[in-house]
Amino acid sequence: MEALPSFGDEAVTLREHVSLPDGPAADQQVTVVRAGNTLATFTRLDIGRSSSFPTELIERQVGRLNNGQQNGVSADEAAARR
Repeated sequence: MEALPSFGDEAVTLREHVSLPDGPAADQQVTVVRAGNTLATFTRLDIGRSSSFPTELIERQVGRLNNGQQNGVSADEAAARR
């Protein structure tokens, strides 16, 4: 498990490295964020390299979730308005 990210009300990031029999390794990162009563997952899969999901995108999406909940609209409605 990686260091705990600071997104939303709670968040965790997991990373899995898988050796493939006939090629490069697969690297998967999953970040799960709770923002109010909503869970959001962010996944990145790389083959042959290792990188992380861009934190700016997670921050922006969690901000939209928080704004939508404060304004009494669903996350889909909040995203559609932008």
